[in-house]
Amino acid sequence: MDAPLDRLFGLQAKRFADLIGEQGRNAYALLGIDVDAKWNSLIMALSEQDGATSTELAARTGLSRQLVESRIGKMEAANLIVSEVDAADARRRLYRINPGQKKLIAEVHRAMANFEKVYNALWKEIGIDMAEAVHKAEQALLKRPLDQRYADMFPKDVKSKDVA
Repeated sequence: MDAPLDRLFGLQAKRFADLIGEQGRNAYALLGIDVDAKWNSLIMALSEQDGATSTELAARTGLSRQLVESRIGKMEAANLIVSEVDAADARRRLYRINPGQKKLIAEVHRAMANFEKVYNALWKEIGIDMAEAVHKAEQALLKRPLDQRYADMFPKDVKSKDVA
């Protein structure tokens, strides 16, 4: 095999994301913030849009609706958010930050703002702005997907004409 296991990009990206998650949880513990760091994107989305459905939260965060629903269930059980039936459509539930948790949410916002500074220092240390690089890579893959890139580079390997 040409690519050693520790150099496979998908595996590296997963390890990096896991490391950030683990160290983020450790930082929250250090700061006394009793919130699962995996909930940050939903907290930020609900802070920007009061009263959102799971479908709207999925669209806003890029997480799957199933993952959003799993996380909001846990967030609701932790009393971090509240839900109610949408007055305009009884089939939908709207989720909001629990008003009694505004102080905790403010602490999360402050920590997230500070984490941006920590990340910027890390990007400077390693000589690349990873947030910018990941964004550029995402945009490039949306413009020209990985399967097309593979088919263009290795046309003899392609067994199906169903390339996006």
